[in-house]
Amino acid sequence: MNREEAIEAIRALIRASFCDQGVSKEESISFLESLAGDIGLDRESLFALAQSLLAKAFEAVAGEEEVYSKRSIGEIDSDVIPEGNISPQDSRRAHVPFAPRVENAGEPEIGVQYLRRARRLVPGIREVEGLLGGYVCLADLSRRKSEQTGTSAIYSPAALGLAYTTESSSLYELVRHGRLRLERVEGHGYNTPDAIQMHVFNPRDRVLVRIQRGTVFERQSDDDIQSLSVKEDVAIWVNPGSQAIRAFGMCMDQEASPPSGQRLSLTPWVLRPRLNDQDDLWAFTERRARDEGEEPDDQEWDEGEYEFELLGERKTAGSQKDAFEAIIRGLAVAYEDFLEDVASRYEEEKAGQVPLIARRRSHLPRWAQSSAVEISDGYWLHTAMSAKVKLRKIMEACEVADVEFGDPEGVIIDL
Repeated sequence: MNREEAIEAIRALIRASFCDQGVSKEESISFLESLAGDIGLDRESLFALAQSLLAKAFEAVAGEEEVYSKRSIGEIDSDVIPEGNISPQDSRRAHVPFAPRVENAGEPEIGVQYLRRARRLVPGIREVEGLLGGYVCLADLSRRKSEQTGTSAIYSPAALGLAYTTESSSLYELVRHGRLRLERVEGHGYNTPDAIQMHVFNPRDRVLVRIQRGTVFERQSDDDIQSLSVKEDVAIWVNPGSQAIRAFGMCMDQEASPPSGQRLSLTPWVLRPRLNDQDDLWAFTERRARDEGEEPDDQEWDEGEYEFELLGERKTAGSQKDAFEAIIRGLAVAYEDFLEDVASRYEEEKAGQVPLIARRRSHLPRWAQSSAVEISDGYWLHTAMSAKVKLRKIMEACEVADVEFGDPEGVIIDL
């Protein structure tokens, strides 16, 4: 191990301490003493180096205290820039207004406009299709902040609580400079230790790779799924050749469905606020400002009573999830082969997708198993999806049962 590698190892130790990963004072001292022996540096010099790095870390954290204290992106103030570009590494909290009306900002075509505008106003982010990105995250968060603040704009990274990583050992910088090759990144659910799964190739000698807590892996622009943010620091030595890396991923969009094997892109963005759990992240990135003391909704945004019509009968349910389940149960009772037909359809026509109905709970991805509901002996209903996807699945179920969606004698519901 050389001096540069030792510095990176000390930085990893400091970040582990900041992230409350249970690193004790005794363990830190023991680590530094063993490191001194590895690189042939005397104990006092190495401890002085560690102290210097620690002071810089505290200085960096102190400069971000204001952003760390914000509960949502809408609370971060920003100044207007009438014209001109925003640098990806710009520390200013600023925004460039543009035309779309805020009340329409959630519509797909307006989202496309946000993405185009972000690419134009924030030049310099390297994009490699399906691997490296950054603009989708910038556009998505700008759109949500626009809805919170009432000002349609592209916001600077700092105004969204984002920072551009420049750390030489970060996965993004190693890939950007060709030190590592990113082969594939996939999302598998959310709020689990292996939600982000990636493969890298190291063409040279062993290298230390860091994925900082808060690093954003964004959805592809044409996928209606969640982007994910890393919950816990990852520090791993990558040997020559191919290697798999997994990271704990949290969902950044409460209204979208979890990824189920879709590709994600690594971005240069790191979320600066200390968001230690899923509810905190949802509160920070959601599409509306939350009132002081208000509790977060769950994944389905399903509080309140839902009315629907099923096979000629008007019904009510206490939540979105309950309404979804009631419709599938009703179709299963009315049509004898319904569950088997849906399960078969996903095995044959829709292989590779998360099944709406699975013959066994274990046939669902691990992240979907806890929320699955047993509809009948041996048949499990997948429910961990957004309102938009639930509605689409209900339409598919109507097609299998040969009933009309939108007809009182079939199914009518608005989620």
